[in-house]
This record gives sequence, C-alpha cells and structure tokens, in this order.
Amino acid sequence: MEKIAEAHGGGAVRGTWTDIDPTRYDEAHEVQGLELDPGYFISPYDVPDGVRLLFTANRGYLIELRYLTDQEKIEFTGTELPGIHFGLGRHSNRLVSLEVAATNEFPEWEKVDSVLSKLASPRNFTNHFVARSVLRDYWSRLAEQVRELETGQ
Repeated sequence: MEKIAEAHGGGAVRGTWTDIDPTRYDEAHEVQGLELDPGYFISPYDVPDGVRLLFTANRGYLIELRYLTDQEKIEFTGTELPGIHFGLGRHSNRLVSLEVAATNEFPEWEKVDSVLSKLASPRNFTNHFVARSVLRDYWSRLAEQVRELETGQ
C-alpha cells in the first residue's frame, strides 16, 4: 500500500491500519446490496482485511483498503463528485483507495455511496459491493479521524 501513498506525493501522516474481520463480509447475504444465492462464494482476495486514513499535505485525504495481496499497480478514476477519485487495481479491478482532494471537505457517506454504486463493473462486482459495505461500516470512524486531524487532537 505504500505504492498508493507514493503515487500521491508521499508525506503521509496518520497511517494506522484498522483491522477488519473479513469473515464478517465473506457471505453474500451479509453484504448490503449484493443479491446472490445464499451459497455464493466470495473470494477472500476480494474482501478487505484493513482500512486506514492518510492525510497527504498535497492531496488531502486518502482512504486505503488492504487485501491479502496488494502488489498490483493502481489506476485512479475520477468521479462525478469534484475532487474525489477512486483507486482501482489495474488487473483485479478491486477498489483499493478513495482520494479526497485537499480543497474538498470530507464527504458525507451518502454522496460517496451514490458514486460507488455506479462504479461496480462486471469485472469485479463482488469486490465493489463488499468494499462498499466495509466503507459504509467504517465511514463514521474515518470521519472522526478527519475531525481529529483538523483540530489537532
């Protein structure tokens, strides 16, 4: 994941990983919005096992998702929300990061969720639903970390 921070000019502050229990998201019926047969297998490679918030001096906030493997190059895609970009794995198409430009306020979950719902692709729709569920579950914690960074606490 250091590749992501480097891609954003380095200088990252606050990079403590919050571990995620991947078993919480390994069944399709436990992932909001993912309507598959109850016995559908979700690959452990598509389920994030960690999330963290970075603050980069020149780029704003960067939220990263950690996976079992994270060695591929990241490609960034813009969104309909100005100043917000998603990092996707070049080959896996997994959602790896979300970048919020320094000129933007930390966005409300509903805005990010509306864009994420359109980002899912046939190449890896399962990961996008799982990553969306993880981000939804941890968004308030990430927003609190942003407030702490902004107030210097």
